[in-house]
Amino acid sequence: MGTRIIHTLIPTNQKSKMNPDRPAETLRLMQLCSPMLPTGAFAYSQGLEFAVSKGWVKDEKTTSMWVQGLLANSLTYLDVPLLSRLYKAWSVNDKKNVLYWNDYLYACRDSKELREEEKQLAHALARLLGDLGITEAIEWKEKSRACFLSVYALGVWHWKISLREASLGYLWMWAENQVLAAIKLVPLGQTSGQKLLSSAIEIIPDLVLTGLALQDTEIGFTKQKLPKEKRFAERSLRNLVGSEDDLQTASARLGHSSTSTTQQYYRIKPTVVLPLSHNNQS
Repeated sequence: MGTRIIHTLIPTNQKSKMNPDRPAETLRLMQLCSPMLPTGAFAYSQGLEFAVSKGWVKDEKTTSMWVQGLLANSLTYLDVPLLSRLYKAWSVNDKKNVLYWNDYLYACRDSKELREEEKQLAHALARLLGDLGITEAIEWKEKSRACFLSVYALGVWHWKISLREASLGYLWMWAENQVLAAIKLVPLGQTSGQKLLSSAIEIIPDLVLTGLALQDTEIGFTKQKLPKEKRFAERSLRNLVGSEDDLQTASARLGHSSTSTTQQYYRIKPTVVLPLSHNNQS
């Protein structure tokens, strides 16, 4: 069997280039963001597989909408600001705040599948970083609510990678994994995949700046800039999952402890109303 060579790019622009005077840090970031990192991230699609099965993502255009929509909303307004807080907490050995923001993120992964993904990726990265000499990572190998982002923040801080570069790398890593999954699932050609990554490169630096500037009270609140019909939001995906199954199946799929939660928050139901003219006649 031949060896598969995977080429990885790191997004840059004129305002956010990697520091040429710190090549070791840049290479460490490439190592953390490589698809060859043995965390098993390739096994997760973060909802893309379901979106493809429903026909929401079916070609290059809809895949671009999916990737850019989640980058601009979910990751910019949740992952990036939490990476900033975790990074700063690790930098002063503030384990209380590390756990606080870790649990905050874990609570935001409000389906069973997303929480399992977080734990599996976090445990795998913690084992790897422990083997590479980062002793603080060892205790995260078995944490019941460990998040990948918390362990990633530890790694980039330990290797003296700047917060901006770490954020660029994180968004790039997420986008690349999504595109690799889309190439297999949609399916798409390799050239289409590279076009999608090129489009992501154009927006990622500005998304990082936006995410890093958010205050605590702004975390998790998105500012939609795409036309309504072009938006793919994580919450919308879960809503659709909850509405297209029967109640028991939807509750199990979303990992809810009871069907009442699914019924109250995740079922999309049409509201039947009488025409205004009809109401006026009564």
